[in-house]
Amino acid sequence: MKKSNKLSDEDSRKLLDEICVWIDKNIETDIGWAALCEASELNHKQLQYLFDKHMQTTPMTYVRMRKQESKKQKPNFTITPNFLSKED
Repeated sequence: MKKSNKLSDEDSRKLLDEICVWIDKNIETDIGWAALCEASELNHKQLQYLFDKHMQTTPMTYVRMRKQESKKQKPNFTITPNFLSKED
């Protein structure tokens, strides 16, 4: 992801979208500040500003929200080998 101190609103929104895609792709991992900063090539303060400006939340609150949503989307059942078998 591109690092820049002065981004237009459109460019900062695009960067935020890229960060959100990265978060979704890595949602099963332990995403912390270090990982977010490294992936986005932004520092802590820049990330805070970006999320606050466009999403009115913090990066870590967004990560927690996406983790919760990811858990809700997983099925609560297991398909067993006999699941599709016919009974005679």
